[in-house]
Amino acid sequence: MSTNLDLTSYSSIRQATFVKMVTSIGTILMSSHDATITIDGDVYAPVGSLLNVSSLVNEIKASQSEVSITLSGIGNNYISMVLDTPIKGSTVEIRRAFFDTAGTLLSIAGNPVLEFSGVVNNFTLEEGWTDDTTQTVTSSISMSCSSILSILSKKITGRRTNHADQDYWFTGDLSMDRVSIISDAIFDFGGTAPSSNINAPSGKTMVGTAG
Repeated sequence: MSTNLDLTSYSSIRQATFVKMVTSIGTILMSSHDATITIDGDVYAPVGSLLNVSSLVNEIKASQSEVSITLSGIGNNYISMVLDTPIKGSTVEIRRAFFDTAGTLLSIAGNPVLEFSGVVNNFTLEEGWTDDTTQTVTSSISMSCSSILSILSKKITGRRTNHADQDYWFTGDLSMDRVSIISDAIFDFGGTAPSSNINAPSGKTMVGTAG
């Protein structure tokens, strides 16, 4: 949470959660607020209590936290659309905004607060009957999201220092061309007397003078 967010002068406030999900086919914007609101140029649709976000862990330094986002009350006619949307792997940002008792966004530094940034790693769908008479079916979708730090910790870091990789990333760069030639050579660094004809186990010979 931003250290610039100062709520001490307010005796009563309201708050709401805002979720921004960027998929490969579009951006989904929704909030637990009771009215449409624009934040940083994004227009968030109000879904009220139908949107639920699990508790977020606030720590001094970044951690590999996870969060669950649940959207309930989805009509059965939207299920196919949900299944056809590539939700897994979508980026997610969760913000918390603070309002006065009249529902006006507080004009203070740090509001709204970016509380979570990550990606959707899995989702589940559940169906339920809402009316035994009309046999109306509504569904809910729960998305498990991992923080960016958690994703980065699973990445394989580094790259090979050889000519093939260097040419792949930087076409025409010759800085790694001699790696295969000197990889088994022995260098005599820090000696007190000139050295010559140092035979490496592979049979290569390096002639040099100690500095």
